[in-house]
Amino acid sequence: MGQAPAPPCEAVALLAGHTGTPVAIQALTDRRGSRVWRLRGPEGTVALKANDPGGGPHDKAAEMAQEDDHLLHLTAVGVLSPDYRVGAGAWGGGRWLAVNWIDGSPLWRAVAVARGPRGDCAPVRLRLAGIARTWTEHLARMHAAGWSHADVQPTNTLVTHDGHTAVIDYALACGPGDGRRVPYRGALTHTTAPSLPRRSSTPPPAPTSRRSRPPTSGAWAPPSSGAGPASVPSPTTATSAGRRSWPSSPGAPPSR
Repeated sequence: MGQAPAPPCEAVALLAGHTGTPVAIQALTDRRGSRVWRLRGPEGTVALKANDPGGGPHDKAAEMAQEDDHLLHLTAVGVLSPDYRVGAGAWGGGRWLAVNWIDGSPLWRAVAVARGPRGDCAPVRLRLAGIARTWTEHLARMHAAGWSHADVQPTNTLVTHDGHTAVIDYALACGPGDGRRVPYRGALTHTTAPSLPRRSSTPPPAPTSRRSRPPTSGAWAPPSSGAGPASVPSPTTATSAGRRSWPSSPGAPPSR
């Protein structure tokens, strides 16, 4: 394997004022024109994103700038905490963006217990209910402000140790004052299977046996948590959340 790419030195120098020094740098992902690192210091940890200057048609410099603009808008209307966005700027190869590190697990990993033999029990169902409730509450806050995340999927959904959901990656969000957008050529919730429209419009067959029923531990249909009803997201994002949480429970891996 080749050596992991180094983060933009301009960003690391600026972020040292937030993380403190020395800074431990860990490369996390490098795909589809963007790269992500974790920068950990004695005073804080941040996630640093930057475009791949050699990404060609997949270069995400414009998308990086777009996400920064979205974070500023969402912070201004109270959807995001002012502490979430740490900084952004230009570097020799394009654009970078840094946000505070969220210590959580991707949704697929966080609900792994629901796919095991202990999945259908009260403590697991209660945890799934909390995940679903806090997930939809965050999306509802966005919708109340006139925004939609537009990229709801397990890899953009983190579950913290206390069972709360955090949504990340706002590059494709849509809202008022959004201005000229970077074209998005994806599909519904990043699922490009040609059979999706047919499956979406075809009702599932009636269960004929216990084995054919969907698992009761699914994150898409939690029992009441006793915390009161959450605000209901828009049908589009609610559908996205449902479609992306469904594979995380019964055992089919995420499509990405």
